[in-house]
This record gives sequence, structure tokens and C-alpha cells, in this order.
Amino acid sequence: MLKSIFLVSGSVITTKEPFEDSVAVKSYMMQMKMSQDSFGSSKYAVSQGNTNMRLSYFPALIEAVMEYVSMEEKLSKGIVPEAAVGEAESGEYLVEYPGKEEMLQLGKAVNRNGRWEFKIAVVRKNAVSIKGAAAYEIGKAGNYEQVMFFALIPEFLKNVEFKEKYEYFRTSLLDYQKSTSETSKHSCWEAAAVLCDNVYQRCTYTDNCNAIDGSGMKIVCQDQGTQELLSISDIENVTVKKMHAGGEFKKFAGMVKKNVLAGHKMAELQLQKKWTVRSITDAFVRNPNRQLTDSEKLMMQATAAKLGEWYQVPKQLVKAAIAAKATYGKTIAFSNFYFYGEAGGGKTSAAMALSLALGIPYVSITFSANTEILDLLQSIAPETVDETGNVCSVAELVKEYPDSLSCALDPVASYEKITGKHKDDATPEEAMAAIFDKIAAGMNTSGQRFKYVDSPLAKAFRYGYLVELQEPNIVANPGVIVGLNSLLDRTATMVCQSGEIVNRHPDFIAVDTTNRSYAACRDVNASHLSRFHMALRFDKPSDDEMIERIKSNTGFDDTKTIRKMLKVQNAMCRVLQTSGEENYSCGTRELCNWISWYVLLGDAYESAKDTIIPLATQNEELMSELESCVLTEFV
Repeated sequence: MLKSIFLVSGSVITTKEPFEDSVAVKSYMMQMKMSQDSFGSSKYAVSQGNTNMRLSYFPALIEAVMEYVSMEEKLSKGIVPEAAVGEAESGEYLVEYPGKEEMLQLGKAVNRNGRWEFKIAVVRKNAVSIKGAAAYEIGKAGNYEQVMFFALIPEFLKNVEFKEKYEYFRTSLLDYQKSTSETSKHSCWEAAAVLCDNVYQRCTYTDNCNAIDGSGMKIVCQDQGTQELLSISDIENVTVKKMHAGGEFKKFAGMVKKNVLAGHKMAELQLQKKWTVRSITDAFVRNPNRQLTDSEKLMMQATAAKLGEWYQVPKQLVKAAIAAKATYGKTIAFSNFYFYGEAGGGKTSAAMALSLALGIPYVSITFSANTEILDLLQSIAPETVDETGNVCSVAELVKEYPDSLSCALDPVASYEKITGKHKDDATPEEAMAAIFDKIAAGMNTSGQRFKYVDSPLAKAFRYGYLVELQEPNIVANPGVIVGLNSLLDRTATMVCQSGEIVNRHPDFIAVDTTNRSYAACRDVNASHLSRFHMALRFDKPSDDEMIERIKSNTGFDDTKTIRKMLKVQNAMCRVLQTSGEENYSCGTRELCNWISWYVLLGDAYESAKDTIIPLATQNEELMSELESCVLTEFV
């Protein structure tokens, strides 16, 4: 699909000045049945009076540009492409470019006194070294100038016009992939025309372009035959300072030095991307071999449904996902994250979305002042048995019985199925009572046995889920935090009440979500903070962002009214913060409740008295002040 717009014909360009191969250009354009004269020229052609010359579409350049677009798009989705371009501290470019079948083209572009020269080697993808590599033969099996142009794209992008048209080409090409519209197709050709003309003018009229803005450049390559062969000595002392396109080198990885973090280009592109719940799901999976169970898949679906398509993925979440994936399996693996900020900043939603990004189920545990260490691990529950004496869960015990709806619609038949006895005047209540009797009988058998049930934290620890730890610093007993800290260590084990010892699952992720402005919360213990690999702040969104979220969440799209209600909520927060009141809540949830009830009731003041005001505080005096905040905007 990516190359369906530009189809290279049988005739190709192989000369030293490939832009002037009129036969290839004509054949190339005739296949697409489009006129070159319908597109514009590079500014360098205009400034030199060359606008009457026909534009030359060079297939090798266009193909290299499309490959570059493809790689950037893969990188934004967390996919490491086959090709890569690295820039050395000396200004050279190293490139790995996929060739035909199982071959890989390795190249080096060097600027010698303003002239770009190339050395290229062709190896098999599974080769462990470039020793014995084949020479790069121009024109053989599709070997044209693609790899050379691809190596220089970062250099081309330093030019303002080329970069501008590249971005236009990239956008148009991705649009065409989605819609295959003629408009997008035409836009691709238009941008490609100027890209080709830009490179042509700068390479052909080097001195003139240098006089304009110093953008002239010379490209030197063989007319035919073999290109100069790349050897180990050409790369063994090279230090790569920047990766332009591609997560990491594959063949060059052990041959060159690096002074930058691998994959930083990927991280940059991922942070720039506008993610949705749909696109970020499984985008940062760390263990591709993991297979989720049916119940785990349902947990993932439930999490996505709670967030909804309206959810706007924050950059903090993407940072956490990038770090978790990039360090997975390493000595320092980022698996504990600390999300902090004021109420309504989206910390819990971010934790849920992070689980989707990593492709693991989400669970949560809410702390209170009375939380004890045993609450974090396991609880004790009675086992139930069926009529044959076999141990089973309550769900298994009642699955053969009618549900509540069946009991309500046909109590007589339901009662008979449950008890085995027919009763003409059986009521729905009697049918349901019969089910409860069966459960009680299963739990009250002689020799009653009990079982240990994992807490959400223990489940996450055991099975490799993401667990959200909500407000752990509210706990009164300091021993609880000490016990929690031991579970957050990388090599931690969990000793269950049953005596079972469970090792920390490698996929386990812990996210502490703390509201630092909450009066009941204590200062975060330094030893607790030291267990986290990353601390990300979640500030309350701007009013415009809040309005868009509220619209998506409530279905109410009256921007003017929402803005007034948001102004009221902010005023309420100021009243509560300056009152000395410790126990209050006036965040996004309360605001959405007010708006949703207002949509049904039609009265802002009355709906506020039923939702945001009493939910914010139970202090009668403060409630009166909050009512005044509403009346200020809604008389």
C-alpha cells in the first residue's frame, strides 16, 4: 500500500546524473498518467530562472523518502524497523537498508570537501559480520541509489524547503493509506515533485545554491559497476552520536561506539504522537510471547470501556510506557511508578491506560488509615461444596440454578429446578431464598474448610498485572509501608499467610497514585519513594482541556454553560482550601455528576444542591458558601 502511488517502471535511472534520464522519467510518469507540468518547482529553480525546465521524478529518491516515512510511522507505534540511520560525531552517516529477499545493505556516507561519497556492503540479514560481504552493484537486482539517498535524508532535512515538503508528503501519504483518495494522491505527487527538484537543483547547480543560502551539495557515485566496498576498518573507530531513524543498529551494533541512549529517536516520536485508547492498547507490550487468558482479556476490555474513546492520553503515561518497555529484562527495569498531583489530574485514568499500553490487566487497591499488612496479601474465605461433596466456588455452585430474572418471571419452575420439589404458589422471593439456602448448605458442611484469597496486589504480584496503589501514605501504621516497600523491590518475594512463597512476576507493574494536597495524607516516606523508578506529576488540565473531556464524558456540548460550571467549581475549591477544612472533595468527578444531573433537571442551582455541594463537604456553613458560588454564576 505504501508504494502504490509511485510505481517504478521497467526503465530505471542508472547514470551519474540520474535526474536527466528523460527516458526513465517519461516511462515513470506515463505509467501514472499524470503531467509533470501540473506541479510546482523548487524555490532554487525559481531563483535561477529554471522554471521552464521539466521536473524530473527520480524513483530512487522517492522510494528512499517513502521508506523513511514508513520507519518513522513504525517507530511511533513502538515497532523497530529493519532500516536505521545513525550520525557519527565526525558528521558521517551510517545506514542499514533492507535489500532484496534476505539481504541487507550497509552504507557509509562521508562528506569530503563538500562532496558526499559512499561505501556500501551487501550482507545476509543473519550474517554475524561484514567479513566477506559482497560489493554493491549498481542496477543489479534493484540496487539503484535508494540506499545512498536514504543515508542522506537527515542531511536533506536540514534544508527548510525539503523539510517542509517532506512533512507535507508524509501527511499526504499517510492520509492516502487510510482513504486512497485522489486528493491525497495528488498531494503526494505535488510534494514529491518539489522534493526531487530541490535535491536536483542543489546537486546540479551547487555553486548557485550555495550563493543563495549555502544549501548546495555534491553527490558522487559510480556511473555503473560496483560501488566502493565498505570494510570493518571503515567503521570500527566511528562513534555514533545520534540515531535519526530506527531504534537500533543490528549489524553495526557491535562494530561502532555510541554516546547516546539507543532508541531516543523512537521515544521522541512516540511522545510527539497523539495517542488514543485504541492506538495505545498493546503498543508497548514488553513480552510478545505472553498469552493472556480469557479472563485476563475480559479485564483488559473492561478497563478500555471504563476509559472510553474520549480519553486523551497524557504524555506522562507515554513516558512511563516507553521506560517500562525499553528497560524490560535489564538490571534496572522501570516497573514502579509514582504518579502524584492534585485531585482531578487523571492519575487513576493514567494508571488504567498504562496497563492497556503494556498489554497487562489492571487491578487496584485502596488504602485507608486502618489498612494492615495482611490486607495487602491475602484474606480468608470459606470453601463451598456441591451436593456431591466436591469443593467449588460460589459461582460454580449456583451456575446451574436459574438467575434472578428467571426467578422473577417464572418462580414456580425456578423453585422446582432449585429444590426438586414442585410448589404451585412459589414466589420469586422463595425461589431466591432457595438458592441462598443451597449456598449456605455448601458453606456449612461438616469439617468446614477455608481458603486463602489473593488481594489485588497479590494477584498482580503473582500473575504480572499492573496494580494501582491508591493513597498508601494515608496509612496510620508505618509497618504497612515497610512491608509494601519490600514487595516493590526488584527481587522481592511474597510470603503468603498460607506459607506459600511467590516470586515477583517479571511483568508486574506498581503505580502509586498520591494526592499530595489531600489533608489526610501524610508526607511520603523517603524509603518508600526510593522504591520508584520514575515520579510523574499530573496537574489539573486547563479549562479548555477540561471542557473537551467533560463533553466527551457527559455528552453535554454547551461550551458556555460548561465554562460557567467550571468557573463555579474553581471558586468552590478556593473556598474549601482557605477554610481549613481537611475532609473535602471537589474534583472532576463531582463536576461531571453536577453536569449530568443538570442535563436532566434543567436547574443549575437545584442540581448543584443534590450533587457537587453535599459531595464536596458536610460542613453546613461551608455548604452555604458553596451555594453562593453557584448563585454568583447562575441567578
